[in-house]
Amino acid sequence: RGRDGKADALEAYRWTERAAAQDWMEAQLRLGVRHEQGIGCPVDWDEAHEWFQRAAGKSEVGACLAMSRLRGSILVGARHDSAAALEWLRKAAAGGELEAHWRLAKALPPSAATTPELFATRRKSVETLAQGGDAAAQAELGYAHVGAAVTRPTEPEQALYWFRLAMRVDPNPRLRTYTSFMVKALTPEKVAEVDRRV
Repeated sequence: RGRDGKADALEAYRWTERAAAQDWMEAQLRLGVRHEQGIGCPVDWDEAHEWFQRAAGKSEVGACLAMSRLRGSILVGARHDSAAALEWLRKAAAGGELEAHWRLAKALPPSAATTPELFATRRKSVETLAQGGDAAAQAELGYAHVGAAVTRPTEPEQALYWFRLAMRVDPNPRLRTYTSFMVKALTPEKVAEVDRRV
C-alpha cells in the first residue's frame, strides 16, 4: 500500500524486491510473477526466469511450476524449451503440486509416452490425479487395467474399482459398458469386495 493507503503496485514491487534480495523464497516467487506479468514493473522474461529459478532452487514447487510455464511458453521473448519445461513440471509434481500432475498428464498423452521413463512419469501423474478424485484419470486407469481385450481383461478387479469411482462423477455410456464387462468377468464375491473398497 502506498502512503495514502491505496494499493500501489510500484511500492509493492519495491518491498517484494527487497525481501527477494534477502533470499526470501516466497518473495522470489512473487517477484518472478511480477516480472512475468508486468505488475509494478515492465514485463521482463529474463528477470522472471532468474527469480523463478532462485525460488525453484530452494525446491519451491510453485516456482518449479512457474519455470515450466515460462520455459514452455511460445510468447515472444520467452525462452521456449520443451524439454526444460517438462523437467520443471516433473520437479513440481515430485514436490506434490497437483496442477503439475494435471499438466504432465495433459502434456504427455498416452501416444507421447514413447519411452519407459515418459510412460512412468505420465502413469504416476494419472495415478495421483485419480487418487485425488479426477474422474477422467480414474477412467483412464480403468482402461489401462482392462488390457487388450475387454472380454478378457488383464486386471478386472482394478479396472472395476477405477470405473466405479469414475462413474460417481461421470456415468457415461462407455464407462457403463466397460463396468458391465468387468462385473461379468468377476465372481459376485469379487464384485462385492471391489464395491466395499469404492
